Amino acid sequence: MLSGRPAVAPVLPRAGVNLLTGIDLRTLGYRCVQRAATDAVAHIVLARPAARS
Repeated sequence: MLSGRPAVAPVLPRAGVNLLTGIDLRTLGYRCVQRAATDAVAHIVLARPAARS
């Protein structure tokens, strides 16, 4: 983490478009529940608790 923010910047392959610009996933309740990485790629699963009714 850098400055309290996740060090994740998902981009659309070959286009360089950042998919999460302006979205604060932590504030929305999301957290990392699984991650796997190689030298070429990283897979991260984000989840948030279900809303209580």
